[in-house]
Amino acid sequence: MSFFSGLEAEDYDRHYTDRELIRRLAGHFRDHWGALLAVMGLVVAIAGLGALEPILVGKGLDLLERGSDSVIWLLPIAILVVGLGWWSGNWARRSLTVRIIGDAIRDLQTKAFEAAMRQDLSFFDRFSSGRIVSRITSDTQDFS
Repeated sequence: MSFFSGLEAEDYDRHYTDRELIRRLAGHFRDHWGALLAVMGLVVAIAGLGALEPILVGKGLDLLERGSDSVIWLLPIAILVVGLGWWSGNWARRSLTVRIIGDAIRDLQTKAFEAAMRQDLSFFDRFSSGRIVSRITSDTQDFS
């Protein structure tokens, strides 16, 4: 008995080109373009904050070398603010990403289930409904 037993192709499987799969996949994310743009903006902002921290430390050390004692208090506060901005930006990015993917997976599962329910009853004489539901669930979870 193999680990991959039962994973062979089904008679109802369809084969699509990569271009068609990408086009269909983009359709599931079409309602989320604003959130996807926000995620891209957050990625850029997080990268900028990550690059800002070493610059702040370098400038702060330069000012300390010149004898500016006020930097001793301002530098840790500035690094803390940058770190909090980085953390909150990363949290917002992950939260938006999870929401977008969850909505797309739910949409994909709903459409797959609706397509299965549109089949004529003779389809379910050849393939058990539990097997179809299991396939829809496992495939969409693998996709997510």
